[in-house]
Amino acid sequence: MSAPIGRSTDLGRLRHAFEAIGTDPLAGGLVTITGPPAAGKTRLADELARRVDAPTVTLTIPHLPASAAVRHAVGATLASTLPDRGVFADVLVESWSEYFRLLARALPRDRSSLVIVDRAALLATETDAAAELGPLW
Repeated sequence: MSAPIGRSTDLGRLRHAFEAIGTDPLAGGLVTITGPPAAGKTRLADELARRVDAPTVTLTIPHLPASAAVRHAVGATLASTLPDRGVFADVLVESWSEYFRLLARALPRDRSSLVIVDRAALLATETDAAAELGPLW
């Protein structure tokens, strides 16, 4: 699969930002991709995930009540390539706060990983989600 049309520079910048973290997975970093609807933001993030050698989870925040959206995120995480995603198995996660605490445990400690949050703006209205995101990055 080729880079999204006209986005090779953007993809290169994203890859450079990811690789700049180096081998220190605790260094962390946050990159936001902004633009109008249907501009290719999700496609660009998905292409980055395809090109980097890193455990990845992609969360698409649905337009649902928080409890249903959290269940959706748990399912996506269980289907991800995070090596410790099993921390979500057989656990009832009822809030974004609980979800992000478990996600922090699921991220590898010995290498960088990629967490893609599509429609992250929907989390801004969830106070417990916003409070938990900071320590992850």
